[in-house]
Amino acid sequence: MKKDRTTKSSKSQPSKSRPSLDFSDLINRRKKIGAGGNRFSIEDVAKIRVLPFEHDGKLQVFAIEQTHFNPSPDVKAITCLGPDRNCPLCDLYAEGVESCKPSVRCLCNIVDMDDPKQAVQLYQAPPSVMGPMADVLIDVDEHPDMMDPKKGKPFIVKKTGSGKNTRYTVQVSGKPASYDPKLLESVTDLQAVADRPKDVVAINELADRIRANSTF
Repeated sequence: MKKDRTTKSSKSQPSKSRPSLDFSDLINRRKKIGAGGNRFSIEDVAKIRVLPFEHDGKLQVFAIEQTHFNPSPDVKAITCLGPDRNCPLCDLYAEGVESCKPSVRCLCNIVDMDDPKQAVQLYQAPPSVMGPMADVLIDVDEHPDMMDPKKGKPFIVKKTGSGKNTRYTVQVSGKPASYDPKLLESVTDLQAVADRPKDVVAINELADRIRANSTF
């Protein structure tokens, strides 16, 4: 007598569930930034969707990274060790060396909704852009579908001025704009990027040179 062999349908296989957005983590990151691959930059006006990425089993919207620009005449830029890692250049800034001021950038995966290619791009958003966007994403009562690929509304970011006079305004579009959910498979773990090993020796040597040539 032949045994009854039942072919398992692929539909019956449990699919890997995508973790939900950790809003407590998002709120904590929002507090840290203050009010104030492909790389994306805003020339005048941009309409963008922000895509979440997964890190250590949780979804994040952005990662915080600090850079010291032109800390000395011979160094154009060097990545900060981080506000919680005893960066000697941050110490120098606290002691009055203005050239060592850290510049905060919020790394996020975005889609330019005006670009028909709809590729995932890296946007190094200043706090004055990421702050208002984070406030909207946190307000799930007013904006419940912002992270939904189909139902979410894009952010409209406007840039005016240049250099130290650059200003940004951020608004939520009145209409949803969808992107292909498959793009979520192309996002970068930007927290891993922000947490990459820093050149501690180079930063300490630079700080020693600046300190030796500075008067407080």
